[in-house]
Amino acid sequence: MSKSQIATGGIADDAVTIAKATGFGKIGQVVQTVVDDVKTSTSTSYADFDLNVNITPSATSSKIMIFVSGVGGNDASHTRVTTGLHRDSTLVKECSFYTVQDDALVPITWSYLDSPSSTSQITYALKFKNDNSGGTVTLNRSYNNSTDFGTTMITAMEVLA
Repeated sequence: MSKSQIATGGIADDAVTIAKATGFGKIGQVVQTVVDDVKTSTSTSYADFDLNVNITPSATSSKIMIFVSGVGGNDASHTRVTTGLHRDSTLVKECSFYTVQDDALVPITWSYLDSPSSTSQITYALKFKNDNSGGTVTLNRSYNNSTDFGTTMITAMEVLA
């Protein structure tokens, strides 16, 4: 029995095959910033904690997948801390967490898929604010602020169309 090959151009447009289904969801580039020192703020407006990544999409149809991971807390119980993802100067995503006791640590873990429709360099910045006047937002600290607890990172991946 002889085998023959059919060029992908000879396959009907409505036929779904591995030969036709290529180029979707490929990762074009990955950039990451890691902050491992303790950062604090008492501001009820967004404070910059140096968690910024720059990425330049290769096409306007590309999407940017943002991953955030770290540890944070607040020195007052039952208060809300809000993280804000900014694309350049525009707030595009907020995620809040609550502390249940004084000096509680909470994981900061979330993701967001952005569609910036741009081929210019974009800066994504993760900023923090204290939603409770008088408290202190702390990033990367241990219980009772005794030593550094760990790292917080922001990762941006270009997902090609």
